[in-house]
Amino acid sequence: MRGIDGCNPMDETVELALKGGVTTVAAGPGSANVLGGTFFAYKTKGNCIDEMTIENPIAMKAAFGENPKRCYKDKKIDTRMQISALLRETLAKTKEYMEKKEAGKDVAYDQKLEAMIPVIKKELPLKCHAHRADDILTVIRIAKEYDIEVTLDHATDARCIVEQIKESGYPCICGPSFGHKTKFELKSKSFKTPGVLNKAGILVSITTDSPVIPEQYLSLCAALAAKEGMDEYEAIKAITINPAKILKLDNRVGSIKAGKDADFIICTKNILDTTNEIKSVLYRWKEGCVMLFKNATIYTMEQDPFVGDFRIDKGVFTEIGKDLNPKDEEVQDLNGLYVFPGLIDAHSHLGMVCSSIGFEGEDGNEVTDPITPNIRGIDGCNPMDETIELALKSGVTTVAAGPGSANVIGGTFFAYKTAGHCIDEMTIQNPLAMKAAFGENPKRCYKGKKIDTRMQISALLRETLAKTKEYIQKKESGKDVDYDQKLEAMIPVIKKEMPLKCHCHRADDILTVIRIAKEYDIEVTLDHVTNGRSIIPQIKESGFPCILGPCLGHKSKYEVKNMSFETANEFYKAGIPFCIITDSPVVPEQYLSLSAALAAKAGLPEYEAIKAITINPAKILKLDDRIGSIKTGKDADFVICTKNILDTQNEIKTVYVNGKKEA
Repeated sequence: MRGIDGCNPMDETVELALKGGVTTVAAGPGSANVLGGTFFAYKTKGNCIDEMTIENPIAMKAAFGENPKRCYKDKKIDTRMQISALLRETLAKTKEYMEKKEAGKDVAYDQKLEAMIPVIKKELPLKCHAHRADDILTVIRIAKEYDIEVTLDHATDARCIVEQIKESGYPCICGPSFGHKTKFELKSKSFKTPGVLNKAGILVSITTDSPVIPEQYLSLCAALAAKEGMDEYEAIKAITINPAKILKLDNRVGSIKAGKDADFIICTKNILDTTNEIKSVLYRWKEGCVMLFKNATIYTMEQDPFVGDFRIDKGVFTEIGKDLNPKDEEVQDLNGLYVFPGLIDAHSHLGMVCSSIGFEGEDGNEVTDPITPNIRGIDGCNPMDETIELALKSGVTTVAAGPGSANVIGGTFFAYKTAGHCIDEMTIQNPLAMKAAFGENPKRCYKGKKIDTRMQISALLRETLAKTKEYIQKKESGKDVDYDQKLEAMIPVIKKEMPLKCHCHRADDILTVIRIAKEYDIEVTLDHVTNGRSIIPQIKESGFPCILGPCLGHKSKYEVKNMSFETANEFYKAGIPFCIITDSPVVPEQYLSLSAALAAKAGLPEYEAIKAITINPAKILKLDDRIGSIKTGKDADFVICTKNILDTQNEIKTVYVNGKKEA
């Protein structure tokens, strides 16, 4: 679609913009669609839009966050992950389409892919509607991944991730900041943002997003940005030369310079002065330091607890022992305190189901298709949700997070640290695993549509695995194969480069997982395993690890009726590798240590209970080279406590992540 085809230049709003001194606008589709069509730039004087236009197309519109979710809820989009997946799919298909055309192959005309070719060729930027910080970072991530140009439009939360935006090099089109906060992703909007971005050296312009804010109030928006700290001259640049540069029209508009269009305003006062009167508008058409910690009771998880010392430098543990001599460094005496490795939750949806928010903050389940391996958990995670801060303060320093269990194949999990604002920088492994689900959840979500029985769940999974094998074989044999985003995402599973992370409560579901894993020679983890105690010999024989829980709280559905904290001890005695989880938000992340404590109360040896939330999940996630224990060379993630981490009377004094005090 093309914005120029929907523009009526004789609407009174265009005349009001002109009288307000706005001589050029970039206009185009709104933010209902993931890809909405092209923007164009036109002058606000005239009756013929073709004659008023100075650049068409100027950008391709894309949208992230609440708007596409709301517009396509229960139809094609339920989560931010699906938004990203749809965009990635289109970009990948466009690349493939273009390559086939350039190679001289017979390719059927595709109007949508044709429109996207200028984006892939970097002839046209993607104009990205992105308010929340996580959405902005998703834009940057995808832009780097596909080597395309983007602009960050709205950028409401940009103040939180200034460094990341600056590093990206992408400009920000900031606003609207005037008026009511009409939706959740606007909760942090502020006129301070343009000034903060400008001071950081980011190219920023101010926008009205008309009709959200009527166009004639553009100078008022700049004035309010100046009131909130932006340099006055920079505020004027933000509505003149800066947008011209961002739109790549600064050869014609944006400043008074020989050779440029003679578009200028004659005023009685400064354009930012609210008492100013516009007399005429004239036109020409056309990381952490070295530290030594002493005298703590240290649970390294590599040896028995002991009273001793440890040193950190450049974010890692560099020395652990007794009676370490201070060097030229900061020394902290932890006499009477306990130190544990940062806790790890191997199965969580932390940041993907935001606290105290309904649909706007729920990005854990894409309930539009039972097979969605192409969506990525990282694209649905909001690191600034309060639940992540609570996890950090409780000593949980790393989580594995990803899609929920609505779908047979749900998309990829990733592992991230709980300190920070930029999910890309917090991430330590992406992707980590591919989510799959068995049992009640897929049945309930697709009842009467695509799934009524467990047999169909298994059939859909088998079909996808078989199709992926066939797809790989055709590609590797040099056959001409059409790009398939879903099958591409499954290739690492088939090649055993990534495990299938299998939601399975009931014993029969666990056995189905084992059966399919052996049949297709893939790696799996057995997640939840509520009824695992009844089939311990079969689980042990399989060799697959168990990710156990949640066991705290209400038995909310039939397949968890046998949940018990006693299961952990049964697994331990049988020699089955396991860890304990919260499945946050099912159980809030801050209760991970309590869950381990209750497993200890039910018979699991205390030390093994601590291992179940530290080194064991690290091993299962294959991240034990970095986290899970206090060991030379590993990340300096640790918790300083008044008592044992399992003691409900314990007080967490400090939490360090990567050698930096974070809580």
